Amino acid sequence: MAGEDEAKIMLLALRVPDKQGEGKEAHDKRIESACAGFARSLASSPAIAEALPLGETGPRDSLASTIFQQRLELLLPAWLQEEHLHYEASKSSLTWSAWLAERAAEDLESYLSRPEVVATQDILASDPLLLVPRLVDRMSGLGQAGLAQGRAGDFGLIWARSRASPLKPDGQEPVFDAIDAASRQLQTTEPGAELRWTGIARFAAASRTRIEHEMATLNLLSLILVVVVAAACVKRVHRAIHLVPVVLGSLLGAWVATTAAWDHIHILVFVVGSLLAGVAVDYGFYLYLQPLKSPDEPYATRARRLLRPLLASALTTVIGFSFLLWSELPMIR
Repeated sequence: MAGEDEAKIMLLALRVPDKQGEGKEAHDKRIESACAGFARSLASSPAIAEALPLGETGPRDSLASTIFQQRLELLLPAWLQEEHLHYEASKSSLTWSAWLAERAAEDLESYLSRPEVVATQDILASDPLLLVPRLVDRMSGLGQAGLAQGRAGDFGLIWARSRASPLKPDGQEPVFDAIDAASRQLQTTEPGAELRWTGIARFAAASRTRIEHEMATLNLLSLILVVVVAAACVKRVHRAIHLVPVVLGSLLGAWVATTAAWDHIHILVFVVGSLLAGVAVDYGFYLYLQPLKSPDEPYATRARRLLRPLLASALTTVIGFSFLLWSELPMIR
């Protein structure tokens, strides 16, 4: 769902506090007025593509049209499964197809004798299996709960759609700012009004914040542990500072190359980058901790002696990470 336009949809609920001596009809009108004003304020933001109180019929009509156009894909499998259960329970001597045809004709005949057929007579010719009328019957509880009128108990409901994807920064903070601004404007006319809302953008932003916090914490913890291990195993820890310019220079080069090639970078890029940076540090410690063959062995000689195992280790690392290109998850690839 997160990859489709439906992910941009948000559902907001407003509750207006009661006034002393106010009747239910007057309170309902205040809720409708508050929802209409909130929707107008929200729709005026560049981050919001559309905002409508659910009492308006436009979104509901569009949803009904979509369901009808896709009725066979959405409703037929469940209808077949339900009818097959009835067929097995009936222990009929007829074949499944013959029994189903007879039952569908009986259901249609029974439905045509009901008064509500007037409301659906235009679609029966293209929906003789009564897939849509059955769905309407099952959804009748929502109408009784007030959702068909854009209500949920004491709350008025608002439907909104953002312009940008909720998985991108443009579809998160600007949307939150627009909702906050509309809420502040509502407080000027209806002090004490309560707002509740949900949408994928909220979950995506919370996930992003958590990932950033965990990465910062884990990286700091890893650095502390590396320093502790080095202090315990290396006689002259300060000499390991020679690794710092190499590692920082490599990271800077990787940042420049990556940001020059792509405008937006997924968080997993930094996760994999942190792993590779850790591998590079390990190579440096491996090279630094190897004992000398002789007290006067030059550093260049020792490096040449260790070059083959280091390159073999680097090659296995490259091969291992390259296998991610065949991952089943597009995001990993």
